[in-house]
Amino acid sequence: MKRVLPFLAFLIFSANAFAQTPPAGFDLSNYGVKIEPDRRVMVVMASLEAAGLDTPLTADGEKFRRKLKTDLQSISPELRQKLVVFVERYKTRFAEKYKQELSEADKKEFSALLEKSRQGLSKEERKQFTEKYKAFFNGLTAPFISMAYTLSPAPDFSDPRRETDLPGDLLEVLDFAPLVRELYRAALKSKLDEYAKDYQTAGDAMRLSTVRMVFGLLNYLHTRPELTYLDRIKTQVKDSKGKKNLEKIELRERTRRFYIVPEMFAVRETVNFRNIGDDYFAIVPPATDLSVSEVRRAYLQFVVDPLVLKNGKEISTVRDGIKTLLDERRKSNPNVSPDVFLTVSRSLVEAIDARQIEFEKTRLATAQARQNIDLMKTVNEKKAVSAGLETFKKTIANETALQLSEAYENGAVLSFYFADQLKGLEDSGFDIAGSMRDFILALDAAKETNRLAQYADAKQNAIAAREERRRKSGSQEIIIDNPVT
Repeated sequence: MKRVLPFLAFLIFSANAFAQTPPAGFDLSNYGVKIEPDRRVMVVMASLEAAGLDTPLTADGEKFRRKLKTDLQSISPELRQKLVVFVERYKTRFAEKYKQELSEADKKEFSALLEKSRQGLSKEERKQFTEKYKAFFNGLTAPFISMAYTLSPAPDFSDPRRETDLPGDLLEVLDFAPLVRELYRAALKSKLDEYAKDYQTAGDAMRLSTVRMVFGLLNYLHTRPELTYLDRIKTQVKDSKGKKNLEKIELRERTRRFYIVPEMFAVRETVNFRNIGDDYFAIVPPATDLSVSEVRRAYLQFVVDPLVLKNGKEISTVRDGIKTLLDERRKSNPNVSPDVFLTVSRSLVEAIDARQIEFEKTRLATAQARQNIDLMKTVNEKKAVSAGLETFKKTIANETALQLSEAYENGAVLSFYFADQLKGLEDSGFDIAGSMRDFILALDAAKETNRLAQYADAKQNAIAAREERRRKSGSQEIIIDNPVT
């Protein structure tokens, strides 16, 4: 008799096991996706390396770090010192902000490790520091990545115009740009083409998981992303006699793109996300499996944003109800954004992310259960398989409830509502783009006020199950909040 795979084993399967097989010749460019390095990010992150910022990297990243260190041996001590001083000063300021969210015990440990890192950590101390405080290193490098996208393309890397409305953390690192240009001219200019090939190779290695991710999400939503957007621009023209100014509306087509940016020096197991105009950038370390990474949510944002924009009038009709939900959440979490349109977008992304995973896992578990039942010889054995399937379904539903509860607490107050609406589309084949208007108009915000209480038991069951799995596996996994920036 064939061995029956326990249903709970599905909980640790990677998401690529759940996705249906993409068709041959699936072209990412048809869905707005390009995988390519960004030389601005490359040079900025290499400059941080020259400053001695010892971030936790992937194996490929560590290998490239050794190569870069060799190439940077020739830079002047004066330039290296300027890089080190700038980064260390910023690191000190950022560490003070970061410590505010730590427990008292972690504050002491973090401070001790940070201070000792200036003299040099042992191998074990370095591992402890980088593993436990990956979020610190990711937060530390994030403003520099933002700064990279304000620079003009290579080879100029020119400064942006100084604007008072730039985020504070970005303003703090803008003065690093002259040092980046100086390092580029001194040591990186002759090497950048060679580096770009290594980066592109790392990106190409992630193409298969990117295809699985894109195909799985779009197949679930029965849709295609909108890659162009018509902008209505008001212009002034003269009348036929050349005397009066007349207002004219011009339609200008804008192209939307989603870039996956391989970055050797990106902090291991993290993703940085930037949305600049019509371009979306997901900066990822090499060897990332995109089908189970936070890039899923970033790409969902790319797909969802035009749907929200197109239904702006409908959203305005339920604005007051959503605002009431947000005001209530802000009483316990002042960091929740009051933006109604952002709330709709975030809630829809959270709901799709949670429901697609539950739907695919449940679909495959059900198919496997049917196969196993056919293999069983007694009624009791068949009932045991059926009972195992029901236990698995309940466990997965609890996991979904936990994810949606956390999203709701952080301001995605329509996440449960959209998850319920998506259930009706999963087997129907309807395109979510054609259903979005109905979703909005059917919303009764008052019914969403009690969602956390409604799913409180499921949430607690999921937390308990998660802790039990961790205890049995002996894992000391560090859970980091959503690293999408």
